[in-house]
Amino acid sequence: MVTPGIPAHRRARNPLLTARGWERLCAVLQHPDAPRWNYEVGDRVIADDLPLVEAARAAVRRRRPGGPLPAADLLAWVDRQRGRCPHADRVLAGICDLGRDWHRVGFTTRDDLATRLSELVPIDEPLDRLIVYDTSGTTGHAIAIPHHPRAMAQNHALLEWLLEQHGARPDFGVERLAAACVGAQVSTVTFATAFAVDQRKLVTAGHVIGNATQVSIQDAQGESASARVRAVANGLCLLEIDEGEFNGRKLKAPRIAQQARPGAVRTVAMTEPSIFLPAFESLAGDAPAVKPDGTWTVRLAKHPRLPGGPLFDAQGEVAGVLIPRREDGADAIPAVPAQVLQAFLKTVESLPTDEAGAADVSVFQVVVAQ
Repeated sequence: MVTPGIPAHRRARNPLLTARGWERLCAVLQHPDAPRWNYEVGDRVIADDLPLVEAARAAVRRRRPGGPLPAADLLAWVDRQRGRCPHADRVLAGICDLGRDWHRVGFTTRDDLATRLSELVPIDEPLDRLIVYDTSGTTGHAIAIPHHPRAMAQNHALLEWLLEQHGARPDFGVERLAAACVGAQVSTVTFATAFAVDQRKLVTAGHVIGNATQVSIQDAQGESASARVRAVANGLCLLEIDEGEFNGRKLKAPRIAQQARPGAVRTVAMTEPSIFLPAFESLAGDAPAVKPDGTWTVRLAKHPRLPGGPLFDAQGEVAGVLIPRREDGADAIPAVPAQVLQAFLKTVESLPTDEAGAADVSVFQVVVAQ
């Protein structure tokens, strides 16, 4: 096991990490039975934050009064946001007595986060310690949320209190480590890329669909529609846009190659989560020949992040469909070759029409709620 001095990037993520703590963390990360780690997080908490975290621990243990209103201190906090938070000014407009008119206060919605994000940040709040995390989303694309390390740290106090309600009292220390599932979801949301193969049909990766029969799609302009799952086979999925969606707009479908050929390739991908709308970019790469067993991997400039994107060859035809997972390296992205795509579309009677061959293909983000 290697336990060097705490690296600068880790020190930045965990400013209060001690040498003993780093040694313990290394032991976990490098343990023979450890999972394949695919994401790194920190807390950015500094010593000045700790008194507020302790205050939060005490606050969550105080019994809150029952009834339709929040506690008096929370009402006072909300009232103090007037004049410093544009969102608060908007939802509290015309409300003088929060205790009397609490039922009139508007909810914060997903649309507020997606289109009026700046209004939620207090105008007098220093931004030097701003952190951003992205949500998984429930009804659309992931949203990047501005936050503060101090607020994130206070969440721990709430999680500790919840564990205690179920008889688990964590005793924290450098030599102690535990993992607990403290949440559950009735349903989850996954994302993919899809591209048009005719005026109403799209192709995406099959493994993200699960048992879903209906999905939503969104283009780079923010226009959304509902689509039905027509077929899933051979690592692919065929979607059909519902009647009446997109107001009769014509989709642009590319020509599909008869078979995948080695050589230069490119794809259209969402390599980064977008705060507002799906943001697609072109990635270049190269592809070897399809292996005798039918498997095929390509090398791209970077990981495309979402599966289902079209892979174009040097002739501008679709040579395959990308089906990556998070753990795949950018130098070995799995893809379904064109000959399998052709066979799949023939089976479901959805081969491209003579109109196919558009240079600018219609590409969408797919949102799958399981």
